[in-house]
Amino acid sequence: VSELTFGEIYPLLSAIYVCDDGALSAAFGFRQQITDGLLRALRTTFFDHNSRFALHVAEFHPYDPGVGYAAATYTDSEGRERTVYAGKPDALFPHIGFEADELGLRPLGEADMRHLRLHLRRTYSAGREVLAVAEESGREGELTLVGLLHMNCIISEEARESVRELKGI
Repeated sequence: VSELTFGEIYPLLSAIYVCDDGALSAAFGFRQQITDGLLRALRTTFFDHNSRFALHVAEFHPYDPGVGYAAATYTDSEGRERTVYAGKPDALFPHIGFEADELGLRPLGEADMRHLRLHLRRTYSAGREVLAVAEESGREGELTLVGLLHMNCIISEEARESVRELKGI
């Protein structure tokens, strides 16, 4: 994330910002909101937060463990209404039909989805969590993949001690 510019990561960041009321972060095992960590990684200022995230949220669906994602409809800084989803990749992948590239929306085929699932397996085996972010594409029931956020899962000292106790048992 720290290698990207604010403009490059803004669609991902704004989607997470409007979807995460704390429950989404907690589902991934974080004590703080994911957006806060991302903003610190980007070395943003208080001014950046206020100017970039003056977003009006019209509808919010909190993270539901049974569904696997949170959703929000908001008005962006250009006045466009957007509906975004953030959550577990397995929950969102069945609904994703497109990805955005330089030319616009590109349909994702079965080979693309196999590649994404392979990428996920590699990421999980490296001890990372993955947060998927998608947006309504304008086509009924199909979402556009905005991006995947890979997060290192750092085990707290309390968790390490619990693991030691369990191994001892």
